[in-house]
Amino acid sequence: MYLGDTMNLKQILGKNIKYYRFKNHYTQEKLATLINSSPKYISRLELGQHNPSIEMIEKISKALGIGPDKLFINNKEEHLPEKVNMLSK
Repeated sequence: MYLGDTMNLKQILGKNIKYYRFKNHYTQEKLATLINSSPKYISRLELGQHNPSIEMIEKISKALGIGPDKLFINNKEEHLPEKVNMLSK
């Protein structure tokens, strides 16, 4: 996996958490509740401002219904929608 010069691993992790959170129609509050954390913590993760523990990565991936490896893949083709209807699920 080549990360390139534009994104570091924390940014990739944050982008993927946000992507899969949107895909599951979860708010930051909902994901925080599922992993016994706070919405502020989720926000900081998504912004690439925090280093989660291995245990937290496991909790997040389980809550999102994906393998932990998916959180670290730099897939440039998966773009976040500009707007997500959190009530549609």
